[in-house]
Amino acid sequence: MFLFLLLLLLVSLVILIPLGAARFSYRFLKQRIPRQLALLLASLPILVVGYFIFTAFYPNDDFYEEEFTRITSLPYPEDAEIVAKGATYPDQFGDYASCAKIEVELATYAQIKQKLGANPDFTLAAASAVIHTSAFDDVAAGIPAAAYEACFVRTGHNRGAHMFIGFLTDHKTIILYRSSS
Repeated sequence: MFLFLLLLLLVSLVILIPLGAARFSYRFLKQRIPRQLALLLASLPILVVGYFIFTAFYPNDDFYEEEFTRITSLPYPEDAEIVAKGATYPDQFGDYASCAKIEVELATYAQIKQKLGANPDFTLAAASAVIHTSAFDDVAAGIPAAAYEACFVRTGHNRGAHMFIGFLTDHKTIILYRSSS
């Protein structure tokens, strides 16, 4: 019950503070500048909070680029294109799952695969090594195990997270997946 009330208070504050700031700034500004401009400036706190809430539930591509670097310890390839993506909202402990389907050129694909194979932190694994979550299922559930050419699981420095990188037989698609619990 206490957690529910605390959550209700936090949600109320996240909504009420921007609304209050917008209302008071509008009342202050409408006397000094044109009404439309005052309305636009007063709505900025609501828009900023709305943007942060939206990106918390639907991360932008920068998040997945950072995930690539965090999981592989390699820089994000310049020729990479994120084709599909999905993530869960972090829970109270900061645990979340994210998955991205990335397409790269053939040379980049081979280079990343070779570097991960030579890295002792990565272990060759089967496609069934994935711990399924909604993020993985949204992005890669339709890919059969036979479509994976090679799969790696990160075994070192993962801080309790399951990290999976799958290379598909089309020699251009990489499945990048992280799940913590």
